[in-house]
Amino acid sequence: MLDRKEEMLALISNFEGMPDRLLKYIEILLEGEDASSFCYQDTMSYRKLSIVLTTRCNLECKWCFRLDPKYKRSLGKDLNIEVYKSFIKNTKGKFRQVHLAGLGEPTLYPQLIEAIQLSKNLSSDVKFTTNGVLLTCESIDNYVKAGLTHLEVSIDAFDAEKHKEYRNVDIRKLHDILIHISNNTPYICR
Repeated sequence: MLDRKEEMLALISNFEGMPDRLLKYIEILLEGEDASSFCYQDTMSYRKLSIVLTTRCNLECKWCFRLDPKYKRSLGKDLNIEVYKSFIKNTKGKFRQVHLAGLGEPTLYPQLIEAIQLSKNLSSDVKFTTNGVLLTCESIDNYVKAGLTHLEVSIDAFDAEKHKEYRNVDIRKLHDILIHISNNTPYICR
C-alpha cells in the first residue's frame, strides 16, 4: 500500500503550483471522451525556458547521445553572450523557470556567472544541469551568489565501479560536492 501512496504523491508532484492543470487532468479522468475542450490552465505553467549555453563537454560517457553523428556539426560551440543579452532585452514577461542545460556541460561555458545573472531577469527560478565533475565548493558558492536557485547533478550509478565505467568519474568526488551543497546552500521550501 505504501508503494501506491508514493506513486500517487509522485504523480501529484507533477502538478505542484499548477492547480488548473490538475483540475483538467481530473476532468479527463472522470469524463473521458465527454471532457470539455476548455483549458483551465494558466499560461504561466507553460513558461519554462531551456537555454543551451554550450555544446562542449568534458566527458565522453559511453551512452551519450552526443556520440550520434547527427550532432557532430553542433558540437564544440558556445552561445554568444551578446545574443543571450539581446534575447533577454527583447523578451516580455517572466518565466516560471530558466534551465541552463542541453547538449553540453554548462560549467564549461566561459560566461556562466553572467548567464545566471542575466537569467534572473527572466525568472526568480534559475537552474542548471551538470555532470558535476568541474564543480568546486568555491564555484557553487559563486553560482548561488549570482542567483542560481537549483543545481541538478547527473549521476548514472550509485555503485562507484559502475559510475566509473559509465562516466569515468569518481562518484566520491560528486558525493563530497553534494554534501557541500546540502550543508552550505539555503533550503527553500515552496
